[in-house]
Amino acid sequence: MILITFISAFELRASIPFGILYAEMNWLYVASIAFVTNVILGVLLYYFMELIVNIITKIKFVNTLWQRYVERTRKKIHEGMESGL
Repeated sequence: MILITFISAFELRASIPFGILYAEMNWLYVASIAFVTNVILGVLLYYFMELIVNIITKIKFVNTLWQRYVERTRKKIHEGMESGL
């Protein structure tokens, strides 16, 4: 169940129903496992996100998409600062 929970797209759709219906675990225990697993995953992603982005953006196509995303975000921030939000 923990491995299924690490795949965030499957958390609610697979790991929780799997734990409750097939593994016949208590729903509170299943929810606790899902919560703790997601906290661990979030902390890992927080600390390794810069490394992941640096590795992935070595691919030219991905780097182009990333630069567009960053530029669009900068424009939105600038517009928000100019309008006084």
